[in-house]
Amino acid sequence: MEIGEREREREWPHFSSSLLSSNYHDPSAIYLIFKNMKILLITNLKEAKGEAKGEAKGEAKGEAKGEAKGEAKGEAKGEAKGEAKGEAKGEAKGEAKGEAKGEAKATFQGETKGDRKAKATFLFIVIKV
Repeated sequence: MEIGEREREREWPHFSSSLLSSNYHDPSAIYLIFKNMKILLITNLKEAKGEAKGEAKGEAKGEAKGEAKGEAKGEAKGEAKGEAKGEAKGEAKGEAKGEAKGEAKATFQGETKGDRKAKATFLFIVIKV
């Protein structure tokens, strides 16, 4: 067996050495060699195509899943943070507003009531004299 034949046998392990050496000049043997090469090439092509397709599909799926997960997580976090912040702000604002309004109302009512009482006392004193 020559070096060239060994290399061919290494590249195409499904070929027998007798097919490559003794029947080399036989047209049917040459046809078989090309037919087997064609089958091997088609098989390799399909395998490579399937591998590339699977890899691309997996990558796209993983990327979409990660993006959706991150977006949902960020949205939920932002919503919760915003809600808590808004609630606290609204509560503080409402409390301060209510307190100020109540205080002002109480002061006004107290002053008015006090004024009326003072006027009544003054009138009573004037009438009594």
